Amino acid sequence: MEDYLEFKFDSQVLLDNGDMLKNVGFSDCPTGWSRLVRQLFEDIRETCKKNNSPLPKVLQVKSKFGGLQFYLEYDPIFQTSKAGIEIERLIDEATKKSLSICEITGDHGALHSKNGWLATLCEAKAKELGYTKIKSN
Repeated sequence: MEDYLEFKFDSQVLLDNGDMLKNVGFSDCPTGWSRLVRQLFEDIRETCKKNNSPLPKVLQVKSKFGGLQFYLEYDPIFQTSKAGIEIERLIDEATKKSLSICEITGDHGALHSKNGWLATLCEAKAKELGYTKIKSN
């Protein structure tokens, strides 16, 4: 889809947190979500420090179905630890927030679609790229 070229990515936020990434090459941070993703990394670090827990490995960061996807390497012991439970909550919160932040500009956004492609966009970018707002129930 040629409009996908409009979606820029901030690799610096990922490079700055490379010690937590399993493989940087499989991740893309939409520019509009840079602050959200940077804050999530900081919150995860703080949670691990507070709980004297090792940092988890992040498998992938990306946009999927218009929302932030932040996948951790599965470790049953970590997932059920106090830090793991708190980190999952932080990821869930960031995912929910991403659905109201434009992936391109970082401005207020909403879920839009075009030819089966979903993206969270501000009204200006949605109009520019020909996306239609998805009505919420």
